Amino acid sequence: MMAVGFWPLNRRLSLWLSGMALFFISLPRVYAGGHYPIDVLFSCVLGVLVLVAVWRSPVPARVSNWWSVHKLQGAVWDLIFFLWAFELGEGFRGVELLASMARRVSLVVAGRM
Repeated sequence: MMAVGFWPLNRRLSLWLSGMALFFISLPRVYAGGHYPIDVLFSCVLGVLVLVAVWRSPVPARVSNWWSVHKLQGAVWDLIFFLWAFELGEGFRGVELLASMARRVSLVVAGRM
């Protein structure tokens, strides 16, 4: 889905990255028995439909006005992108993982572990 998200910026890159993801991630999972081919097909179709819906949906004026007043720049954008990519890679369990790690670190620091 991240590869398809590059479509508005560079269509050739988007197609290439999508093909590489299909070849190196999806097909080996089908071969290993982790997914059926219909799973891969349906996820591709569903992902494209969601992206088209998001691209075509208007941004509410309230959100647009807030965004123009509170311009997030530089490192904040990098942090938001990193957290999104981290969540995507972890199957959206990253916050749970980070909270668990923070708890363990706090216990070690407090000397209880």
